[in-house]
Amino acid sequence: MAKTNAERMKKYREKRKKDSVKYETAKAQARARNNSIKTKLSGARLTEFRSKAKLRQRKCRENKIKRLINKPSSSSFKTRQSFSKSLKKVKSSLPKCGRKKVAIQHLAEKFGLVPKSKRQRITLQLADKLKTDVHNFYQRDDISYQLPGKRDTVVVKEDDDENKSVDLSRSSFADLRPVFIA
Repeated sequence: MAKTNAERMKKYREKRKKDSVKYETAKAQARARNNSIKTKLSGARLTEFRSKAKLRQRKCRENKIKRLINKPSSSSFKTRQSFSKSLKKVKSSLPKCGRKKVAIQHLAEKFGLVPKSKRQRITLQLADKLKTDVHNFYQRDDISYQLPGKRDTVVVKEDDDENKSVDLSRSSFADLRPVFIA
C-alpha cells in the first residue's frame, strides 16, 4: 500500500535524525532560512508573520497540554472513588499501635513497597562554650543552693539581663542542668 505524504515525511525526518551531522546541518540551514525571512519582512507583513507565529505557538502548547492530560493513568483503579475506597479499607486494617506502625513501615521499606524515607531530622548541636557557661551558671551559689531538711531549689528572682546574647530555649537550658543539681 502506498504511503501518504505525511508518512513519507515522518520517515524522512527519522532517517535524517539518525545521522547527527546531516541533522545539525539541516537545522542550521532552516535557522538561517527563517532568520532571513524575518529580516526581509517589514511593516504590516512582519506583524502578520509574528501574529501567525504566536498562534502556532499557542496551538502547539494547547496540543501539548491535551497530550499530557489525556495520558492514561498507570493506576489499576478506574476511578478515584474506587482508589480511595480501597485505600480506606487498607488504612482501617492497619494497626493503631505506634510500635506496630513503625515495624510495618520498616518492613515495607525493606521489601521495596514504599520508598525509603530520605529526610532525617537535623538536630542543631550546641556549642561547647555555651554548654560550659550553662553548667557554670547552675553551679553558682546565688542561683542554686541547698538547705538542710528541704528539697533543693532553683531560684530565679529577676532577669538582670546578664546573658542577653545567649540564644537558648528553656527546654535546652533544662536539659543542660547537671545531675547533681536538683
